[in-house]
Amino acid sequence: MTGREWSVDELINELKKDEIHYRKSNGGITLSGGEPLAQPEFARDLLKACKANGWHTAIETSGVTTEEVWDMLLPHLDMVLLDIKHMNANKHKKFTGLDNKSVLRSAMKLASVARTELILRVPVVPGFNDETLEIAEIACLAKILGVKKLHLLPYHPYGEKKYGDLGMKFDLTFTVPTADLMQELKTVVEKFEVVCQIGG
Repeated sequence: MTGREWSVDELINELKKDEIHYRKSNGGITLSGGEPLAQPEFARDLLKACKANGWHTAIETSGVTTEEVWDMLLPHLDMVLLDIKHMNANKHKKFTGLDNKSVLRSAMKLASVARTELILRVPVVPGFNDETLEIAEIACLAKILGVKKLHLLPYHPYGEKKYGDLGMKFDLTFTVPTADLMQELKTVVEKFEVVCQIGG
């Protein structure tokens, strides 16, 4: 494994090298991971510094956190891309190790903040959440919350090499969803008048 620790100032100086690109593309900075909410104070300070430079800010997250963390981050966030993996708490816990209560609390909290755009993202995993009813339940949640966009992300086994690099066994035996299935699930989401895209 390789890596290094960065200060906020060091990262901002690095990010400034691409500032022209952010402005020309109408893009900005997205904190991703891993899970950026595992370091909430650092995430807050980095987002705050990005906003001070006039950059659009976003975060990709599982949403497993507290309301206090969101209160700390939201003043500095323009967009949140929130994973919703399953509406059934028991199935969510079986496959992820945690129930979905914290995730759903995050979704409700974020949907109530008008200045921050919320996009729901569903990693579609065959055998876990690829049934039309399961996706319909998530799309229904989006409609109830007033969320206008949902991304369906087809499962891929790209993480297998990372497991090997860490000396860990890759036990996931899921298949990659077909293009036809992804299109069918997209149609399901659109029936709820939610804009849907495959990939994100």
